[in-house]
Amino acid sequence: MLVRMAFLIALCCALLLGGCAQTGALTGGPADSTAPTVVMSVPAARSTYVRTKTIRLVFSDYVERSVRSQLRIQPSVPFSVSYAGDEIDVELRQPLADSTTYIVTLGTQYTSRYGTPPAEGYTLVFSTGNTIDTGIVAGKVVAASMSGIEVFCLPAESDTLPDVRLVSPMYRVAVGSNGAFRLEGLRDGVYRIAAVRDANGNGLLDADEDFATATSAITVRGGLAPQITLRPVPPVDSLGPYIRRARALTSRAVELQASERIGSTRPFGFAVADSSGLRTVRLDTILFSRDSRDRLILRLRDSLDTGSFRLTLADSAFADEAGNVNIDTLRTLTFVGSDRPDSIMRRTVSDTTTKRSSDDGIILGVFTDSLRRSPFYLLRLIDPKGAPVRAAAVQHGAAVRFDSVPPGEYRVDVVLDRNGNGRYDAGNVHPWTDAEDVVALPITLQVRPRWTQEGVRFDVGGVEP
Repeated sequence: MLVRMAFLIALCCALLLGGCAQTGALTGGPADSTAPTVVMSVPAARSTYVRTKTIRLVFSDYVERSVRSQLRIQPSVPFSVSYAGDEIDVELRQPLADSTTYIVTLGTQYTSRYGTPPAEGYTLVFSTGNTIDTGIVAGKVVAASMSGIEVFCLPAESDTLPDVRLVSPMYRVAVGSNGAFRLEGLRDGVYRIAAVRDANGNGLLDADEDFATATSAITVRGGLAPQITLRPVPPVDSLGPYIRRARALTSRAVELQASERIGSTRPFGFAVADSSGLRTVRLDTILFSRDSRDRLILRLRDSLDTGSFRLTLADSAFADEAGNVNIDTLRTLTFVGSDRPDSIMRRTVSDTTTKRSSDDGIILGVFTDSLRRSPFYLLRLIDPKGAPVRAAAVQHGAAVRFDSVPPGEYRVDVVLDRNGNGRYDAGNVHPWTDAEDVVALPITLQVRPRWTQEGVRFDVGGVEP
């Protein structure tokens, strides 16, 4: 009996030990969606008299190897990065300068092993001297997407600023997925700030990248500066579209290939005639191609033949999606006609871009600003992704009407349109120009299908940008 009991005890112990010795990935339960963070650094944050040749960052979880490309040191020091799953070592290739505050920043274009990106960028500040510059510039970026957005910071100690289209700024920090940013280790002084969607990661503002400057210079005093909001937008398109090519599809249909996407057309801005100019071909209607918004189809009342024809474009015959009208007034293109039969029934001449969806709603109201902060305002409806979907140029006391608004929920903001050009100006970096102020109103509008919402008060008085 004792022998049997001893055998059973030994067997149970063996089974327990075998279970404990099993290895492998844990299964069961959802993947961890917690954003990765830096939990420890060497040297520690805000250390002084640093003489290290290696900087170590330890993470709360294993992260992807792409984290190595997200690190930078300001002022610039050449370095290499080694990766060990939940930590990285930064090997400095030259000694640090004496009595200097250094800023190590980590961007946001990496994820944890579960694919979760960091909520915001990381900053480590330390000094090789006995003091640390304590200035902080912080705030948020408002945009439909935070992908690739960085905040550029330029000391404005003189009237001449570096051109960030050609030279990387002295300080820059990545914006987190929540839009927040924080740049530390700055000396007291005046700075110019811009948000740039640095898509290629070259540290410059390229011609096709979204950007916005701050609405004013930022002063750091006693280490503190006011919170700022940056609203980057695509660069303004100031060039008008043009027609690259015209070709007959059938005896009553001509396809026009435009240089860019078309936003609207004017039906009577197009004229078709034969090569002699004696025979005019009557226009029926203008349609957008099903394949692409940069193609128009001219439907004709009269039939073409296989002869040569001329297309003449009048001034403002069509406009791109930014509202720029066609260039090269009275531009003429030639094309060869077609006698191919056309089976599409004739339609009435119309501008197909102005038709209203049967589900769209209407918003009616009044705009007021008791502070009269600007002679002109731009009232905008903002969708849940942060993109403006409707805008109206208004003044104090003006009636407001938004037609053809798709059903959904919208926030409202107001651009203080200083120059009265009817659009939000995001500033410029060379010469430096401040962006226009934008005020977010504390209201949300719910647009219902086929419904007119009346009596909305758009009051911006007392609301700070």
